[in-house]
Amino acid sequence: MRILKDLRRLCRLIAEQSPGAADPAAVERLETELTIELSGERLSNRTRGRARQLVRRLEKQITSLGGSSSTPLGRVFCYRCESAECEHATPPSGHDVFVGYHATGRAEWASFTTLCLEHRPDEADALYADPPRLLTETSTAAELRVDQLPAFGARSSAYEVLGQVAVGYFYDRSRPTGRSSERRALTIQIVHRVNAKGEPEGVLNVIGACDGTDSLGALRDDDAQTLADIVRQGERRLASLLHARNGSSAPPDRIRSLLGWLARSLEHSFKQMQRRTKHAQERARDSQRPTQKAREDALRATPERLYIDVDADTFVVAGPRGRTHVFTLAGRHVTSLVVPADSVRRRVSGNRWRRATASEWSAFSEVCVAITDPPS
Repeated sequence: MRILKDLRRLCRLIAEQSPGAADPAAVERLETELTIELSGERLSNRTRGRARQLVRRLEKQITSLGGSSSTPLGRVFCYRCESAECEHATPPSGHDVFVGYHATGRAEWASFTTLCLEHRPDEADALYADPPRLLTETSTAAELRVDQLPAFGARSSAYEVLGQVAVGYFYDRSRPTGRSSERRALTIQIVHRVNAKGEPEGVLNVIGACDGTDSLGALRDDDAQTLADIVRQGERRLASLLHARNGSSAPPDRIRSLLGWLARSLEHSFKQMQRRTKHAQERARDSQRPTQKAREDALRATPERLYIDVDADTFVVAGPRGRTHVFTLAGRHVTSLVVPADSVRRRVSGNRWRRATASEWSAFSEVCVAITDPPS
């Protein structure tokens, strides 16, 4: 009878540590299968493995007695409140990320800037650069639960955070860029949990919205799409990992490897995105440079705006606002630059340039319609 008493005690302990209040009477009536190995004087590894499987099976059954225990994505489970709907289940502000559980199981949050100042002090300034640099900070399960007591869910596998990557900052899609107060940080957790069917599953939980909106929906479209792609790839990797483990939790070293991949993918992808954005901005600025106006200014040039570079034997068109364009006698665009009016006068007075003759103007008028840019 001692075995039955110990099992009853184990079930009660699991019920106390599991999220969601299971009916005590239902726990007492719980039915389960038990296989006992009688051979051997000492506990074999096989026996220990079966014992762990028994505990996980009991956790699954007992958790399901409390109704649907599946924590909604975008929230964490608060063991103190035994709920994912309390005020502790989401970040207090868009700047905050999950930093672990209090001794009493309360979900705790802190500013992502504070986290970076603590763990990456030499790089924290990059968060407020122009443009800002995306930073990540990884945390293991042990680090997130270091203060949590067993009586408040420290050993529960109903919502088991295997590790996480905190990342920031993203611009809020509803606000103009460039204002640090309108940036958002996110927490991406690798979670092994019991779903609404009482079955174990692995998910990547993205947490960041504090106003009831979808975490990704709060970001700008390009940021949300890039992040969603990385999360999908991460979930495929996690599913493959758990499949190889027959649904049981993955070993810490494999989780650390997945966390490292997530952090690298986030920083690399958004760095590439930032470079593409910068390149697009440079192209937009290029459209305002003299080179982009070469053909337009040449077609609009009047005879008094056309010069000959005596030494180089090239046409020189003096366009509006100091824009100056150089062409070969065959009409090929050589270069463009900005030459102020007083510099033009000095070059003419110094005999470096001279005004084009009527015949030279006529020749230029014939070739300017076929003007081409210099090879890139």
